[in-house]
Amino acid sequence: MYGKGTASLTDYVSQAPATNKNLIADEFRLDDDLVVQYLEHQHALANEFVGLLSATFIASTKAKGMIFKAFQNNLFHIYSVRLLTQQGLTGSAWPVLRLAYEGLLYAKFCSVSRACRVTEVAQLRS
Repeated sequence: MYGKGTASLTDYVSQAPATNKNLIADEFRLDDDLVVQYLEHQHALANEFVGLLSATFIASTKAKGMIFKAFQNNLFHIYSVRLLTQQGLTGSAWPVLRLAYEGLLYAKFCSVSRACRVTEVAQLRS
């Protein structure tokens, strides 16, 4: 990238995503495949069970809304992290990955806890 006879910054930046995709394809193929399988599985679960959220035989609670929001956000956050990483923007991917982790942590706690106060605090933060 630096030194005499190097390409311009525009050339380097435009080639970096392709270089990173090749690196992912060569070195991290199995990891990337696991991420894709995870995303496809989560999307299939959403397709199968999202209709139950509006079902009248399931009680509507604040926790249920929080859990669904975390589930849906996680799907989009993990997908975004994968795209950012493929484009070489790993620094930008870390904060998004933290959002996914926090959402899952809230959802897990809300699903096992009987305290509604936590769901109210969690909804205020999001």
